[in-house]
Amino acid sequence: MSDATTKPDLSVLDDMPHLTEAKEDAAKAINKRLVEDAKAKAEEKEQADPKIQEEYTFPFSFTDRHGKVWKGKFTNKVLTNLHRQAIGNLQAVWQGGQPHNSFDPEVAGLNYILAHMRVSLTPADDVKWAQDLRALHSPELLQALYREVDSHESTFHGYPTPQERGEANG
Repeated sequence: MSDATTKPDLSVLDDMPHLTEAKEDAAKAINKRLVEDAKAKAEEKEQADPKIQEEYTFPFSFTDRHGKVWKGKFTNKVLTNLHRQAIGNLQAVWQGGQPHNSFDPEVAGLNYILAHMRVSLTPADDVKWAQDLRALHSPELLQALYREVDSHESTFHGYPTPQERGEANG
């Protein structure tokens, strides 16, 4: 048996009725092993990259241009279609009902990032600075935090991450 996931052919035992019980025991043992191997592979994959989970908790640290360090622990949840609708609704409210294309691309992008993180991202209780991301001054801080969110969701869906797309710095 060259591959652990390949089931051996026990049909050679069909012509040996006195080995029926041994054949059944062997089949049970093989099936049990295949199930155990599949579970172990799934667990190994989960441990190898926690970003493949629907929820991903990560530590964050960013030093701004003034030398201030922004730290905290966050949990991001992959968006559902309902969440995507909520993002669109938030953007519309924040844009006063004006069409997205009536805003400069930087403002429209900022609104999207803020709306996305409002819906998907939960800061730990002790991360007071992140309770209202719109009140922050640094767009670079928001972009760094959003890269983590985007990296999680890209990994979850099997898409290239921001780093793989060459967007590691913004």
